[in-house]
Amino acid sequence: MKKNIAPHITALLAGAGAVLSVIHPGFRIPAGVEGVVASICVLCSTITEAIHFVKKHNLQSNIALAQTLANQVTANVKADTAPATPTA
Repeated sequence: MKKNIAPHITALLAGAGAVLSVIHPGFRIPAGVEGVVASICVLCSTITEAIHFVKKHNLQSNIALAQTLANQVTANVKADTAPATPTA
């Protein structure tokens, strides 16, 4: 499950607007406020995805490095334990 805060923020603000509309029937959310909220949610999503991409890329790089080092160690161990060929 992806953790994304933007839909949660949008849902909470929409719920708050709905509650205010019920309590105070003349209440209207200004268009500028709706635009700012939408922009902040999009920015939060973008930043979250960018951080996820950077972390995933770093993890994949670290896994590749660990695999390379493990292969080198395995090759060195095999070379050290290989039986010596007798010379006559």
